Amino acid sequence: MKDPENNEIRAQAEGWMPEYEEIRHASKNMTERDKKTRMEYLLRKIEGMLRIYAETRGHAEEIPA
Repeated sequence: MKDPENNEIRAQAEGWMPEYEEIRHASKNMTERDKKTRMEYLLRKIEGMLRIYAETRGHAEEIPA
């Protein structure tokens, strides 16, 4: 039986994929600066998700601020 907590975490992690795909497909019509800005925002969002995950698992000290 799979861990329900892992399923919840996976669902949260997969939440950023549609946003990434949108950026990837729209990038043809975006300037380099816009692409960089959107990807940096998405990266910060993913880092936040990882930080929350680490805190729930007791590994927060392993993630640099």
